Amino acid sequence: MENDDILLISSIKRITEREIFLLMENFDSFKEIRNCDADEISKRLGIRKNILSDIKNERFNEELLKRINSLNIKIIPYTDSNYPEKLLRYNPFPPVLYARGDVSLLKKSGIAIVGSRRCSYYGKGIAEEFGKRLSLNDIVVFSGMALGIDRYAHVGALNGKGNTVAVLGTGIDVIYPASNKDIYEKMIKKGCIISEFPPGTGPFKQNFPFRNRIIAGLSQGVLVVEAAYKSGTFKTVKWALDFGIDVYAIPGDINRITSQGTDLLIREGAIPIVSVNDLMGYLVRKEEKTVDMKAEIAPELEGINKKVYNKVKSNPIHFDMIIEQTGLSISELSNAVMNLELLGLIEKLPGNYYRRV
Repeated sequence: MENDDILLISSIKRITEREIFLLMENFDSFKEIRNCDADEISKRLGIRKNILSDIKNERFNEELLKRINSLNIKIIPYTDSNYPEKLLRYNPFPPVLYARGDVSLLKKSGIAIVGSRRCSYYGKGIAEEFGKRLSLNDIVVFSGMALGIDRYAHVGALNGKGNTVAVLGTGIDVIYPASNKDIYEKMIKKGCIISEFPPGTGPFKQNFPFRNRIIAGLSQGVLVVEAAYKSGTFKTVKWALDFGIDVYAIPGDINRITSQGTDLLIREGAIPIVSVNDLMGYLVRKEEKTVDMKAEIAPELEGINKKVYNKVKSNPIHFDMIIEQTGLSISELSNAVMNLELLGLIEKLPGNYYRRV
């Protein structure tokens, strides 16, 4: 399925991620879907019939494609080589991402820097310093381009090498808040901006907590600079904990409201960070441990299992493509992928795709 087709599917009003996956798995093009009867699609796939009305709206479809092309928006489905394989480890992962800027940053090691929108001068300085120094050390800074800590983390990274990615809770073409237009324009040229929501999607409240899973999922760790007790930052922290991603926190003034949340996180087990070198030390040790674990697993494989494992990489590959590249029969490959799944080395994705864990 072509990227334009995926764009049109994901832009259908009120469509869910499950329904996007089903349409991508069962049809070769958007045109094929449009030529099918809505009742038939609904009955066969269990997709709600009322959401399929936009498929017939050719004018809407043409205008959307024109806007995408005029803004040079990149469409990255989960089967694309540019899709960050880190996200595929966690459910639910977005079926498609929209991007502007340098998409190579999505695959690089990085830290999410998050915190209060109403941050203190202390928090602003910390976010900028960490953003800049991490960027200068080729570590990508992930955040949500909100006011406060998010903004200053991006600003710091832009003042470094520009290694920063903003994950929006709106469409890729909607700047929110509008006061962040300056860094939005800079990040298109120097960093990267992504969104899982179709172009034109406004700042709907329910979308922001959900996009936080992408901020957490892209990172090796989440650093909370400042947060009050009831900060929305804790939603990102929860996603990180659910994914098994390390949470770091900056100790703060016990008398300051915006430090109460970070101090609470430290009491509950978050790793306290007192300098950039401190944080980078944790990242290096974590990376070395991951490499050692992978090295221990691979030599244990042999025969067909090893042959298949060598073909399945971090980016998804279709079952039929593995057959084509290995020359195995359907039954041989089915047994091999089942063995590798049981060993926890690969996993099956929607659409009969496989990837390394």
